[in-house]
Amino acid sequence: MEKFIIVLISAVLICGCNQSKNPVETFHSKLTPATSAFGWNLGDKLLDSDQIQTNKTDFSLSHDFTPDKPIQDSNLTYQLYLTADLTIYAITAFGFVHSDDVKAKKDALVQALTEKYGIRQHIRNSPEIDTYDFGTEDHSVEFTVSQEGNYLMLSLTYSDQSLRYKAQMEDAQRKADAENSLKEDFKKTGIVKNFELKSFHQRRRRDIFVELQNKNPPAP
Repeated sequence: MEKFIIVLISAVLICGCNQSKNPVETFHSKLTPATSAFGWNLGDKLLDSDQIQTNKTDFSLSHDFTPDKPIQDSNLTYQLYLTADLTIYAITAFGFVHSDDVKAKKDALVQALTEKYGIRQHIRNSPEIDTYDFGTEDHSVEFTVSQEGNYLMLSLTYSDQSLRYKAQMEDAQRKADAENSLKEDFKKTGIVKNFELKSFHQRRRRDIFVELQNKNPPAP
């Protein structure tokens, strides 16, 4: 899974920094908004707040779940991404899918998503990695896939773009608040630590002086 995440990060960096160098194929098919996946609806609110996770890097809010009908022959992690009021703005699945014919499996997934939502574009990130965009721009499905042996490594994201933008602003504010709070704690803790350190060194110097006097008492 760690290798898979590294591959996906590389794909995102390639897309973000060098998209003009990557072959991009655009389509003009009829597009249908993607509004739900794996039993969840974008825009619905999560009622159970006990299992919310906060990412330590970008402070995004997420919730892991197991769908009633997972993708067959797969080892995938399913997650909901949430705004501050626990509104679902993205539904994701990432991990591995096994197949004796990985190309046929990949083509079948692309075809199924195309028939349901319509395809907007296909980006060839590298010889090994492809990204496909389905649905409308405001309610989209992003499918990133690569091959490793008899496995497909894939990331599938259904998202509401307006809610996603709202969540990103909230995440950024949450991160800034946490960093400011940490700075204040460091300031307070630093004063205390300096005082404690100074007191420790004073006690230690006194103890050493006593030890030296006991070992080498001054001559009468």
